[in-house]
Amino acid sequence: MAAAIQAARPPTNSVRLAPETYEIVVVARLELDAGGGLSRLHYPLAAASFNHPTVFPDRIEGQYLLTHCLRITRILSDTSNRHVANSELALAADYYRRVRNREQGIRDVMNDFVSRPSSNRPVRFGFPQMPFISTCLLTMGFASDGTYKYVGPHPSFSFRSDTDQSGMVVIDITDLIEIRYGIIGSWVYRAREDPWSRFQDVIEINPSRKALSADEYVRRFGFPHCLEVDQLGRMAVIDDAAMDFVWPREPGYYITHEGVVERRPVARHGPRPLHDQCLSALALSTRDEEVLDMALFDNISRAIPRFHEFLWHYLQHHAVQIGHSYSAGQLIGLCAAGRQLEHLELVRFAGITAEAMRAALKTAPQLRSISLCISNAGSPPAEMIQALAEFKNVKEIYFCQKPSLDVDLKGALYFQAASSYPELFCRALVCYLAQRSPRSEPGGWGHNNREACIDHFYLGDALLRPERLATGFLSFIRSLVVNGATGSPKRQVMCGASFANAPPSLAEASATGRVDIRNGRGVDWARARYKRGPDDPWRSPTWAYWPRVRDIPAGAWVVLVEVENKISRISCRYAFVKTLVGISVDNLPPAAPWQGQEAAETFVAVGLKEFLHDTAPDVDPAIVDDRVDELREFMRDCGCTVQTGLDIPTDMAARQIRHAPPLHVLSTDTASSQIWNALRKAKETKDSLKGGTAGGVLVASGDIPYPGSDWFRKWQSLLQTGSAVAE
Repeated sequence: MAAAIQAARPPTNSVRLAPETYEIVVVARLELDAGGGLSRLHYPLAAASFNHPTVFPDRIEGQYLLTHCLRITRILSDTSNRHVANSELALAADYYRRVRNREQGIRDVMNDFVSRPSSNRPVRFGFPQMPFISTCLLTMGFASDGTYKYVGPHPSFSFRSDTDQSGMVVIDITDLIEIRYGIIGSWVYRAREDPWSRFQDVIEINPSRKALSADEYVRRFGFPHCLEVDQLGRMAVIDDAAMDFVWPREPGYYITHEGVVERRPVARHGPRPLHDQCLSALALSTRDEEVLDMALFDNISRAIPRFHEFLWHYLQHHAVQIGHSYSAGQLIGLCAAGRQLEHLELVRFAGITAEAMRAALKTAPQLRSISLCISNAGSPPAEMIQALAEFKNVKEIYFCQKPSLDVDLKGALYFQAASSYPELFCRALVCYLAQRSPRSEPGGWGHNNREACIDHFYLGDALLRPERLATGFLSFIRSLVVNGATGSPKRQVMCGASFANAPPSLAEASATGRVDIRNGRGVDWARARYKRGPDDPWRSPTWAYWPRVRDIPAGAWVVLVEVENKISRISCRYAFVKTLVGISVDNLPPAAPWQGQEAAETFVAVGLKEFLHDTAPDVDPAIVDDRVDELREFMRDCGCTVQTGLDIPTDMAARQIRHAPPLHVLSTDTASSQIWNALRKAKETKDSLKGGTAGGVLVASGDIPYPGSDWFRKWQSLLQTGSAVAE
């Protein structure tokens, strides 16, 4: 995309416009020192580009920008996402603390960036993005009503005011309960004689570093007042210091971990505090003791104020020195018990072993959740999972990984080890499986091939609980209805993302607006195949993406969705199909064998309510009926003119839609035929598959024939190979 030209004054005969594209950056003050204090500098955690990857992008401005800013702040502050976000804040602190100790630190890198001319500045800085927070940024483009706006990858954390990326939104999550935000926008001057060309845009010279509130933003650029302005008005606005990293100042200022100063600071190291010396001696003594007498710590905790808090920070920053024995785990549990914590955060403990984790959980029986960094684990995945399975009080488990990790193999090993303990998934909520950020993948979410047709979504590794799968399913249907079941890759990728971006429960799916983020990026993309439509040899060519071939074991669930978008009506047929026997893709019969009695002995096709009754009997059936009725009403209200763009009278459309049931369940015979067709196509294209990264949760597959008429019918398959009780 061409860079705009910066000028001292606006050119003549030009029109002044608001920024069209925005960079979204999440920053936070981090705990870098053993004392537990926060840094003065706000460190970047994730970044995204809010625009469209074309020469003529969609305009991102006004209410649309504020709507999605409000959405991302709600996602990051939601209680269902808070433990994972806090864990990644700890991982980011550990990463930047190690970067600070390197010979080439952040100060040298950022000052070099500022001193270079804009044409010679590097594109990347080498600071990785946090996987979960980056995924939250990605979902900002998926609105609750099913609409979508492109949110693309942004390779760096630095805002450049001299380019056409003339807008920025900074979100400060230092305090996840009270998130701050700020909007930066510069005027863009465009020639009147060529209003469609962006190549000669001129950016405002020396834009102000003052962050705007939502009200100031709409006032400055002349946008109408909207409800989002009042909602964002309840949040605090960031100060200028929050942008010192992501928007470097002019040369002469030095970026340090203590903040931005005008000259190099002189390092002064004072004597170590007395409590620090005491904690050091106490922690090092664990090397000589296999098991500690916990009664001895009662007097110490009374003698030293905030003893448990000081000890906790010391253990986090000196995990390597104290070792990972059973006694070290006792100290970790002592801190959790003394602080009355219900969540144990172990992500910063490098080399934590299963023995130490077992000791910590035993010492603090009040713990209800735990977060681990699989990159820091000192024991094999099987031993770590076995230790977690021993403690019935642990109800939530969060797996994270370092942002600099390039492969997902270790995450796949943890998933494999956890699958050996079905009772673990029955009582524990594995809230986030460690994977790389979708920002590390070219094209971000899924792929960006405009001609690719995505027809299958694999959710076997997503670890979705039945109720969470149900909320994603309802969001999936809404996306199909709003965007149409066409072969557009953007629409299909958005539909697949519905399962990673849905309410946490059916009770909160109606009016609360809560969003629960789960893994949902596609990494098992196959090689693109050049094909033409089977019914019309003169059709323009399409690209087909095929999935990895997977057998369906006994007890697995296959979810079929068939959307019919006619001129006269919009309807959807679906089925949750449970396999009673295992099905091998390599041993499929030449013709569809499952009909009548044989189909009943192989599959059980039920609706959403029956699926939840079988897999999650604690879910209230009345709530399920309410959500399904809301979906039916939503489909009726959409109307055919929204979907087809044809000028059909509203009263005529209403009569036709009213007589057609918008949502009903497929029969067992029909569902079995659909499954056989899907597996047959997978078998035929097995040789054209490309090996992907382990741990992928969203897989796309080949093309489906298009009927040669004014309407089309398309079916989607969601294959879940694991037990439906796992998340």
